[in-house]
Amino acid sequence: MPNLFINPLNTTIMEVTVMSAAAPVQKQQGLNQVVINKVQKMIEGKQQGVMATITRLLEEGKIAQDFIAPIGVNLRNEDRHPVITFQADEQVQMNMPEGNFNLHGNAISQISEKMGIPAKYLRELSAGDAWQKQLCAIILNEHSGWTGRTRVLIRAVGTEIRGCTLRLVPTAQLSGHTNRIHQGSGK
Repeated sequence: MPNLFINPLNTTIMEVTVMSAAAPVQKQQGLNQVVINKVQKMIEGKQQGVMATITRLLEEGKIAQDFIAPIGVNLRNEDRHPVITFQADEQVQMNMPEGNFNLHGNAISQISEKMGIPAKYLRELSAGDAWQKQLCAIILNEHSGWTGRTRVLIRAVGTEIRGCTLRLVPTAQLSGHTNRIHQGSGK
């Protein structure tokens, strides 16, 4: 029921509606239902994409390979011949005894951080023109020749390296995986 309220300062008449205590609860429940419906529609709309992503990840998991490999050189013995080298064709590649693998941008960032090279710079080079990709490979090779050897875990999916750990992998954690350790991987 509308009530009239007179403001003593302006002498303006304002109409005020008094609501029962149940009205705010009903209004909140209505708003909650609107939000629930909106979230439900978002979930239903994204469900197909999420299922495709899950399927892709499961398929990639079947072809994923993990390698423990040395990055850098053995500085104590003045061995300047890295086990892993880099080259650039259509993409920047990592050459390992198991073969040549294309480097994903994330892997380039992780490897460059390990070698003390600005990651953003190398990522930009690796995504650029042919000369920029070649420069990226040259920089990786040069830094590899002056970086102390460290064992890292490399994740490849098919012929692409997706990631490289940035910490040492202690030999004690390698039980059962020693067949994938490169010979001469350094100490």
